[in-house]
Amino acid sequence: MPRAAAGNYLGGALGVIGALPLIPLARGAAARLVPPARLPGAERLVHDLKAATWVEAAVIVFALPGAALLFGSALPRRLGVSARLSAAWPGAAFSAALPLCRGGVRASAALAIGLILSAAACVLLRRRAGAGPTRRARRLAAAAVFSALFAATAFAYFAPDGDVDLFEEGHLLGPAQVYRAGGRP
Repeated sequence: MPRAAAGNYLGGALGVIGALPLIPLARGAAARLVPPARLPGAERLVHDLKAATWVEAAVIVFALPGAALLFGSALPRRLGVSARLSAAWPGAAFSAALPLCRGGVRASAALAIGLILSAAACVLLRRRAGAGPTRRARRLAAAAVFSALFAATAFAYFAPDGDVDLFEEGHLLGPAQVYRAGGRP
């Protein structure tokens, strides 16, 4: 692989990784829009939605390769950095969406944070490419990075830990005051 294309390939791969939270987002949208089957059976019991499966497949077939083209080819070419390894910066910034989504942040919020970080990386690349953004654009990029990091920290801190099971084998595990104060069994 030529060194000039390494940044483009890496940016495309990281862009695809960042776009993976689109799959649960699409599944949730399909579950809200299409009612479940009215037939009795295992599909209804496990909430297997055929429409959600088709929407997930469409995201995998169309949106993920679109993200690879955007972060691997179109964005580096537009920024004028396609011959450098730094072409992967927007894709690397956008790939932060996947760990956020897996960490408990809603998929839409994780994608928004990834897009903000990617936009900030694009502004910084324009500066390095010699286009020299204005002072206002640099301040906006810094504000975007800090707001995205603040939002990611807030989502990570306030993310629920899951359901609390207060009973084990029919017995209460502790006094109610412990659980009201935030204690866990």
